[in-house]
Amino acid sequence: RYSDGSYLEDQDMFRLSGIFRSVWLVRRPQTYIRDFFARAKPAQEGKYDGDWTLSVESECKMESVKCKMKVALYDMDGNKVAMEQISERADAKSEDSTTLHSTLYTLHSPRLWSHESPNCYKLVLTLLAKEGKTLECVSTLFGFRESKIINGRYCLNGQKVKLCGANRHETDPMYGHYCPHARHEEDVKLLKRANCTLVRNSHYPQDDYWYYLCDLNGICLMDEANVETHGMGYGKGSSSHDPRFRLATVWRNMNMVERNKNHPSVVFWSHGNESGPGENFKAADDAVHARDWSRPTHYERDWAASDIDSNMYPSVDHVRRRSADTNSKRPYFLCEYAHNMMNAMGNLKDYQDAFESSDVTIGGCIWDWVDQGLYKKNKDGKMIIAYGGDFGDRPTDGQFVMNGCILSDRALEPAYWEIKHVYQPVGVTADASCQFATIRNKQFFRGLDRFDAKETVLVNGKEVYSRVIDVSGVGPRGEKTIALPDAAIKANTPGNSVSVRYEFTAKEREGYVEKGYVVANDQIDLPNDKRAQPLGMEKMDMVTSEEKGRLVFMSPSNSDTSVSFDRATGALASYKIKGVERLLAPMVLDVYRAPSSNELRPAAQWSQCGWRNFRQKAVSFGKVWRDDDANALAFTVEVECKGEAKESLVNYGRPGGHIEAKGAPSRVSAPYFRAVLRWRVNGDGKVSCRSEIRPVGFRRELPRIGWRFVLPLDFA
Repeated sequence: RYSDGSYLEDQDMFRLSGIFRSVWLVRRPQTYIRDFFARAKPAQEGKYDGDWTLSVESECKMESVKCKMKVALYDMDGNKVAMEQISERADAKSEDSTTLHSTLYTLHSPRLWSHESPNCYKLVLTLLAKEGKTLECVSTLFGFRESKIINGRYCLNGQKVKLCGANRHETDPMYGHYCPHARHEEDVKLLKRANCTLVRNSHYPQDDYWYYLCDLNGICLMDEANVETHGMGYGKGSSSHDPRFRLATVWRNMNMVERNKNHPSVVFWSHGNESGPGENFKAADDAVHARDWSRPTHYERDWAASDIDSNMYPSVDHVRRRSADTNSKRPYFLCEYAHNMMNAMGNLKDYQDAFESSDVTIGGCIWDWVDQGLYKKNKDGKMIIAYGGDFGDRPTDGQFVMNGCILSDRALEPAYWEIKHVYQPVGVTADASCQFATIRNKQFFRGLDRFDAKETVLVNGKEVYSRVIDVSGVGPRGEKTIALPDAAIKANTPGNSVSVRYEFTAKEREGYVEKGYVVANDQIDLPNDKRAQPLGMEKMDMVTSEEKGRLVFMSPSNSDTSVSFDRATGALASYKIKGVERLLAPMVLDVYRAPSSNELRPAAQWSQCGWRNFRQKAVSFGKVWRDDDANALAFTVEVECKGEAKESLVNYGRPGGHIEAKGAPSRVSAPYFRAVLRWRVNGDGKVSCRSEIRPVGFRRELPRIGWRFVLPLDFA
């Protein structure tokens, strides 16, 4: 089960034993086609709509039989698109009886392959004996495309594309690391319908059928070698520096290249994952480039062994800065970002806006596509989806195998719909006056004529008008500006909430995207300062009194309601209706929430600050004054909120996890919060508050911020 190779396979996943791929026993003739490599490029550099050259290099294992190689190219309907060419022996390797053949085509304006238009051809190689007898015949899908870095920018077929990606492990809740064909098909379907255009094969080459599906359906792939030494760290102890692992690192990379080099969907080679920088990866990069000039290389941990600058989990601001560096000589890429563990994806659009702000950044791959949970029966005999450690497995990654945008059984999470919207190929925005809408085509190779477009006006959530929009003339990266419908402008009156919604649906079925599927949608909400109707509150007298350290508000003409504020804490302490208390606890500052497993480090800081419970005191209490405009009495109070006691999270997210006080409960001095609250109390009992809350001594992201009320159940 374990070997020295296990040190190179320390990916974050279940440690499962077994054979996860189909094993074939194949009988070949004594003289056979050993290997071939097909590559294409524009005949004239930079001219992608003209002639392309196709070179096919092949190797034949010979046993005293002289042979020739016939090469033919067909479209997907079986029509021959290039004349057959027969190559004689080009070179020979006498030590292993291998003969090399080389064939060169020039084709006029072939249909190019891209993630938007995955045009494939069938390349057929036939090995002939000298007298013309067929000895063996093999074929592959082939695509004409160029994946290349030009002047420091990544280009696909000459276009500085943006690729919207996700990382994908091979996982199935029933079969573990083995994925049946139906599961691969389901993943491709869901990826295409979520507008994903790139998958990083994390962190190993994947099943043959996966590449076939991506070739046909237009998913770009970053193919990654099965090299990860995560547990050995990134310093001197990393195997990336150890010459004993150099041959294995290079071999695993070259195995990947030789196996998958003919797939048009593979547009990048990645040397591995999280294994530290070192000479072994530089050797792998040199070996890959020596074999294949047609794809850029990637390795996040060592940019010297890569053609691309790459990061994991940088901040949005960092991506903005990198994207703004237009003097950069290399493209920038996020091989992992938007870690989707528990509740996440809230700032995905911010990342996408940063990607699209310049042509420096290629895009990124969300971590990750699917949860790696496995089916298991619980003690009640019910089938559940279990994660690391639920099987008594050690070592284990625990919940860390559950980071997907979809569940293990491929049920969709809310994050899936966020991805679909952020990655969509069409966007709609309004101008500053909100009189016009601009429709932008984010595609690089196709116009919007593939979509039916519909515009709908909603007033207070109800459809009042709709029309079809002609977007057929909007080309790649083009846009069209249209006037917002009169129905929306006229309805935007006091008391109304008006929205204009846009939908772009597929005109025809394309692969797994059926006719009528909503590929993209957007919504413009018209601004309206008078969206809410005035309440027209009746003017009533209001008086105040002091009672046991509280400031009490009551109306002589409406004695049913009283509102009290605590002078010591500055908190809203009581709200009574007909003598019955409706506020079961004073209003308090609330910045704490149950942390997810994705944020244990910041959660430890929250607990250290004692933010689960606050002690509050009034720093200043202003005089009460009459707000005639609001028909109310008003006052301002400034309060200081400090954590009640330092705490620590023990085994959080695991059996026996709990919150523990750190020794005797101790008062927390910093960091803390200051808040200024402006209260207004109306004579009819309506109370409003506007507050400004400032953290003191804490400059990190807050778990949440607001005020907490405890109300009776009959308020629900």
